[in-house]
Amino acid sequence: MNLDAPAMPREFERINALAAYNLDYETLQEKFSDLTTLASQIAGTSISLINLLDADNQWSVARQGTDLPHMDKDQSVCQYTIKAEQEFEVANLKLDDRFKEQTYIKNTALSYYYGVPLKTKEGLAIGALCVLDDENPALGRKQKSMLQLLAGEVMSRLDDLKRNAALENTIHLMQVERRMLAHDIRGPLGGIKGLAEVAAEEGPDASKKDLLHYLELIKDSSHSVLELADEILLDERQKKTLPPAEGQTNLLQLKKKLEQLFAPRIKDKNLDFEVFVSEATAWQPITKHGLQQILGNLVSNAIKFTPKGGFITVELYLSGEDRNRQLKLEVKDSGRGMNKKVVNAILENGTASTKGTSGETGYGLGLQLVRQIVADKKGTLNVISTLGNGSAFTVVLPAL
Repeated sequence: MNLDAPAMPREFERINALAAYNLDYETLQEKFSDLTTLASQIAGTSISLINLLDADNQWSVARQGTDLPHMDKDQSVCQYTIKAEQEFEVANLKLDDRFKEQTYIKNTALSYYYGVPLKTKEGLAIGALCVLDDENPALGRKQKSMLQLLAGEVMSRLDDLKRNAALENTIHLMQVERRMLAHDIRGPLGGIKGLAEVAAEEGPDASKKDLLHYLELIKDSSHSVLELADEILLDERQKKTLPPAEGQTNLLQLKKKLEQLFAPRIKDKNLDFEVFVSEATAWQPITKHGLQQILGNLVSNAIKFTPKGGFITVELYLSGEDRNRQLKLEVKDSGRGMNKKVVNAILENGTASTKGTSGETGYGLGLQLVRQIVADKKGTLNVISTLGNGSAFTVVLPAL
């Protein structure tokens, strides 16, 4: 039986730091495959992985020598690596009480593990670069030092992706603001033009009172344009900045992403999993930032607390136009549900830790992260649940 790993003292900060990268895990293999190849060559091992660990999951975003893309965090060896200062090594996994009963150890010849934590500039370990093999390659200090340098290169590339995403988001926001600016200016300018045409048509026949009225209306419309110009010219330091994002997506892409990411866990628990999208708006672009983190944690939570043979449904709806567009995300399950006390704890501080239906560890930090992202995006989170009758999590966000 797997022994529980020691608690991570800054766990919420750590998963929040990972979420800030806003990564699309399925797109990273190509970007990092050269580094996993190099890691295997340095260590002389058959397998090398770049793993990212969120609150509940380990995502193998780049892989050499294996096709395993995902596993529960509390079943992984890397959960210990992210707690290490510099490295974590296991000479024989099959003799280690922490790992010997894990399926991927029992059913394979794997026995050796060496991992290096992937740390942000703030010292938060968001994942691990690791190598595995059937035999102990007896890594020397030089080889280990090279693997540690390689872990630094992984983080450097992740930071580059984060910066590029922020730049893409800035460009996107500028385009959105430009469209909104054109929309806002057309109204008052159109009014000024119309009033001027009416005054010109009446010409000498217009009374002084009518002309003064037209001028007053033109002044009001001009004032609206000037106010808009003043708002645009405000010092950027006084304007609210939005969190960085990686660009855009749509509801169909989100649907496909969820189905791909959670396929192994859904199959393992024999769950009925369906994702529904609003057909009329399925192709409309929406800002991508935070959506995978929100949906990923909610779906992961639903899988954890839904017994084998149960169902999970996800509904994604986009409604409204321009500034009033809203995105509704709803995750329902047939799990064991929660009492009112637990529901209130989630809504008040995002934390409700317990064990899953198959003994999965529940840290409650995933829901805490969801609550924070939703609050940062000026959205709302609602939870409906009763013991024995499943749960429904509903998030409503501005779609800009």
